[in-house]
Amino acid sequence: MNRPAPKDDAAPAGGFTLAEVVLTLLVLALALAPLILAFVPSLRAADYAQTQAVFVSQANGTLSRITALPYDQLATNLGASVSLGSMASEERFTHRGVTYTPVVGITDASGGTGGLIRLSVTVESVQLSTLKASP
Repeated sequence: MNRPAPKDDAAPAGGFTLAEVVLTLLVLALALAPLILAFVPSLRAADYAQTQAVFVSQANGTLSRITALPYDQLATNLGASVSLGSMASEERFTHRGVTYTPVVGITDASGGTGGLIRLSVTVESVQLSTLKASP
């Protein structure tokens, strides 16, 4: 049997060399790094917005509960800041492992004539307030 002799000029096998694959991965890494770094400020902004939303929600809930208390009870607690424990149950909440306590302020908003108080609730950088009149 005669077998054909192998040809030296045979077509190379398909595929990529290791050097081509490494070079491609290096180019991709260099192109993707700035794109990934571009997301960092967005993630920080989203984190800040979420934290502010939690603070607003908690302050709003506290303000609603304080507003529901009778005017006379609130008026007897006029002052710069009031402990909720003296009027209702103390409110605390935990966000990301840190415990926060809303600060309630009750001040005269009538200009000295009586009958109108300002209720404010502060949680970190968020402050909400409302007015309540005597019945």
